[in-house]
Amino acid sequence: MDLFEVETAFHDVIVLQTVLEEVKNRSLPLYHRLISLTKNESKRFYVFFNEFRQETHVPRNAGESINDRNDRAVRKAVEWYNQHISQAVKLRSKMQTRVPSVVMITDDRDCLRKAKAENIPSNTRESHKGHGLARANVNSRGFCCRLRKCR
Repeated sequence: MDLFEVETAFHDVIVLQTVLEEVKNRSLPLYHRLISLTKNESKRFYVFFNEFRQETHVPRNAGESINDRNDRAVRKAVEWYNQHISQAVKLRSKMQTRVPSVVMITDDRDCLRKAKAENIPSNTRESHKGHGLARANVNSRGFCCRLRKCR
């Protein structure tokens, strides 16, 4: 969380409702820190209510753990967001060729493996620090964050 609060790092972040609820269930102080980031206009952190959107809501499968369902919900939301932005840019301007991308950031190795297999842009927090902070202020970059310890 400390990294997200650095003023010069991580702008234009999309925090999924699924992630917000997980953070709230794990640590109320971290939840409040994340909420305060969504109120900081210069950081541009936004909450996307993926659980209430038909295209991004993911029901829990029989026998599926809550964690696996939430992982799937995050991947689905990142996939949908990238498709949505791509379509919106194409409709808005025939001349604009740069399409912003949404990247899932996770430290969950299994979720990362599945995202890569599904061609969902994803990265670990550590890897993203190495090459992502230089681009963190670029308005054409968004992030869906899923912070979790590696398994």
